Amino acid sequence: MKTTNNKKTNEINIYGVDTILKVAKMFENDGAKFTSIQIKKTDKKFYKGELDLHGSDIFDNDATVIAFVTRNDETKYHSQWYKLTGYNESNIDNWKLVSERIEYKS
Repeated sequence: MKTTNNKKTNEINIYGVDTILKVAKMFENDGAKFTSIQIKKTDKKFYKGELDLHGSDIFDNDATVIAFVTRNDETKYHSQWYKLTGYNESNIDNWKLVSERIEYKS
């Protein structure tokens, strides 16, 4: 745990960037722009103020993993949220569309 101006801060170390980039490329090949990944309902914990996340931690099937992508064009803003449902995060078939929003440009 780091101390800044007498305030304790936690540190998150992400070692799974290569895995995240593979997922981003997969969505790009499907015509979408990968924007972010969310990890919910995970059992990962900080230890002495640090949390180390590897690719296997980020895309753990015991967690809820949501990818946010966009498919914007000249007529609309299209946002989509996909949930990882299988073991291979690099396979588009293992991602289920769970929500989307479309706003049309004026």
